[in-house]
Amino acid sequence: VRLSIQPSLIQKGTGIAYEVKGQDERVDSVSVDNDYFALPVLVKIFTPKKRWFVSSGLEFAWLLNAKHITSSAETDVMDIFDEFDLAIHFGIGWTRPVGRHELFIEGRYTQSIMNVVSGDDPESELYGLRIKNSGMLFMVGFLFQL
Repeated sequence: VRLSIQPSLIQKGTGIAYEVKGQDERVDSVSVDNDYFALPVLVKIFTPKKRWFVSSGLEFAWLLNAKHITSSAETDVMDIFDEFDLAIHFGIGWTRPVGRHELFIEGRYTQSIMNVVSGDDPESELYGLRIKNSGMLFMVGFLFQL
């Protein structure tokens, strides 16, 4: 069992498609990019030979930047999103010793447990809007022992 703390800068984004009358395909009209400073705190449980592991834990993330992007402009939308996000991680991975260090491959699913839109005010046009971040992470890396 290992405790793993992995500070990182993460960009999360989305494209939202909508239907247009008279067109067969949906049109991507809204694109939003959010930059976070994230601090995942994970517990990794290894098999007896320490080659395979499962991981789970929480990610604490602070919003650094939020932009609405169209083909003609970028607009700052920081005021629409909450400054903090909390997510759960679940993953599986493989390691191989290389001298004192380790090569690793890991796949992880992450899901927000908080609404990232700041629409708590009933007078706000965002009131009731629920958006949660989720995604898959695939990592390949080299762990250096300190």
